[in-house]
Amino acid sequence: MTRSSVLMSPSSRSLSLMTALLLVGVILGALSGCFPGETEDPDRAAEPPVAAAPPTHEHLANATYSGIYDEPVTLTDGLFEGEPYVEGASSRPRVQLIDGMSATGDLDGDGVEEIVVLVTQMSGGTGENLYLAVMRGDNDAAANVGTALVGDRIKLRTMAIVGSRLRLEVLQAGPEDAMCCPGELATREWAFTDAGFEETSTQVTGRLSLAALVGPEWVLTGLDFREPAPAEPEVSITFAEDGSAAGSSGCNSFNGKLEEGPEVGSLSAGPFMTTMMACAPDVMEVEQLFLKRLGGVTGFSFWVGHLMLSWEVEDNAGTLLFQPRNSDS
Repeated sequence: MTRSSVLMSPSSRSLSLMTALLLVGVILGALSGCFPGETEDPDRAAEPPVAAAPPTHEHLANATYSGIYDEPVTLTDGLFEGEPYVEGASSRPRVQLIDGMSATGDLDGDGVEEIVVLVTQMSGGTGENLYLAVMRGDNDAAANVGTALVGDRIKLRTMAIVGSRLRLEVLQAGPEDAMCCPGELATREWAFTDAGFEETSTQVTGRLSLAALVGPEWVLTGLDFREPAPAEPEVSITFAEDGSAAGSSGCNSFNGKLEEGPEVGSLSAGPFMTTMMACAPDVMEVEQLFLKRLGGVTGFSFWVGHLMLSWEVEDNAGTLLFQPRNSDS
């Protein structure tokens, strides 16, 4: 018996080797999700997710907010009012978006900016709880992704996102203060943690005094809460550490003294001296009204980034409102 063998030519062996290599390439490509002829874009994985557009004021004023009551509430034009607690009574749950102050930044480090707004919750009594609401753009709406209580009758001086924390400077009731008359200055911070959006630090920085007004130039924004100051003439005031105040009343310059009273936030002002220039009648009208009310100042406090100077003149009372120049709020 003889053994036979099949001998392959060199060209046949090369063809078989190429076939085997191609087969291995197909198997590896299938395992990796790629096939011969496909090329993967090296920048595709590095592209950040597309963020929704920032929420507009209209979105915020008609958004749904959680963490205030047991159930979420939806605002309409910036306001939610529930049914009266007692039929026929006026006391009812009320939540309102506060205009004029917000902060924008990336709080959770995901590369997408959030906006923090203020909402108040009232139940018909004297209390007014202030909440922080963290919002994100959600296509054509605003999504509430975090809510935190600041406290009852808190007076907010400044609000900003610093790094990944929200920082507030506030005027709040101290251990010896009545809730109506807060006198404690504090810096407080909030951050996203595993437990959600929560307060992470509080530092008491002092007591309310005229020293808290020293530094910025304060520009008049309101002759009263429902009486906005005209853009022209611009009225402004600055405060010095010795208790003096000076500024522009629209046409003329003025200066005078302020004196704190025995109660926290109480104040007396004047007399004020002014230069003697004459301006257009409408300018002089604003100036005279401002100086009259400034001379009747009885107290000072803060409200949503504004300085408030309470005044009493004859049988009338009200509040002059100022914002620091170059304020971002």
